[in-house]
Amino acid sequence: MRRFGDVLLSLAVLGTGVGLIAVFGGLMSDLVSSITWVSTPCSVGEVWVERPDEQRSLWVVRGSFTYPWDGENRVSARLALDTLEFNEPGYAESFVSQRGLEEAVTCLVNPRRPQVAVLMRSKSRLETAVWSAGVFLTAGIVVLGVWLLAASLQADRSG
Repeated sequence: MRRFGDVLLSLAVLGTGVGLIAVFGGLMSDLVSSITWVSTPCSVGEVWVERPDEQRSLWVVRGSFTYPWDGENRVSARLALDTLEFNEPGYAESFVSQRGLEEAVTCLVNPRRPQVAVLMRSKSRLETAVWSAGVFLTAGIVVLGVWLLAASLQADRSG
């Protein structure tokens, strides 16, 4: 039972540590991006579906977007929505035609090279970091609680 308790404690510490790293990493990543790149509203233009890798049967939604910079509208060379991957081209085309990509989006523009811009769809990166951190923190706390309960039960049996 002692060995099982040590394993539970290790899992609790590991889960809590991973959760804290995810929170810190996600927040720091957004902080660095917001310091070095400029946030500006942008709109999605043309959207198409392509198969980026012939080895895989994955279809990806791609497109371009327009963003203002120095009083003129610039067009990005390309936009890859990596979160929108489909196994068949029909699903991807159906998604684009039915749902579209009209939702409000934000671009991060590199001020040293304003032709380089990255699309940020809402705040998905930060949300992902916070959710994953929450899961790991919760799991760590639950496992720690189970370990403490098991340790107290073992102490009651021994004493």
